[in-house]
Amino acid sequence: QELRLPRKFEGGGGTAFTPVFDWIEREGLHPDALVYFTDGDGEFPALPPHYAVLWLIKGKAPVPWGRRIQLN
Repeated sequence: QELRLPRKFEGGGGTAFTPVFDWIEREGLHPDALVYFTDGDGEFPALPPHYAVLWLIKGKAPVPWGRRIQLN
């Protein structure tokens, strides 16, 4: 079956980032880093994990921890 992208992407804000970090911990994984592509508008875990987190941000939202890289 052919992969077709939607004509328009919906979204923008309100992402719960915590489930990804919870899953990594629950699975007992030890990544060197996690890269998150986001607009940065959402709910962050209270504390950073014990691995590097790179937030690739499209927009102006700040991040509470990790390294923020602006995408334009």
